[in-house]
Amino acid sequence: MTGIGSAKTKALDAWTELNDRERQQGTLAVIYELDQENERGRRADAARGHYDKTPAAEWRLLDFAHDPSLRELLGPTTMQAHLESRGWDNQGNGSTMAALVKRGLVVHGERRPTRFGVMLRVKLG
Repeated sequence: MTGIGSAKTKALDAWTELNDRERQQGTLAVIYELDQENERGRRADAARGHYDKTPAAEWRLLDFAHDPSLRELLGPTTMQAHLESRGWDNQGNGSTMAALVKRGLVVHGERRPTRFGVMLRVKLG
């Protein structure tokens, strides 16, 4: 049986083992901030009597990047805008996200189809 303490230790170990610590930890922090922002919004809606039965597994997914990248047409995602404000929005985002997925800190998915391709999505692991 795995306890909460061992789960916290495993998560902390994964956090401290990130290679490009500032960028990978910063990207993970942005995902967490956006996740919590979504959760606050859902709670506020519920407090006003607007309930949504969408499963958390769905509403926690955040748009990461469009594939193909059509930023001049579609603009940045909210996540890209947050990463850009920290100086981390560039071609390295894909490998940063892959490192977070590999460590089990982030789960990825996609929303198909968009008008022009696929929206890559992520959520906390």
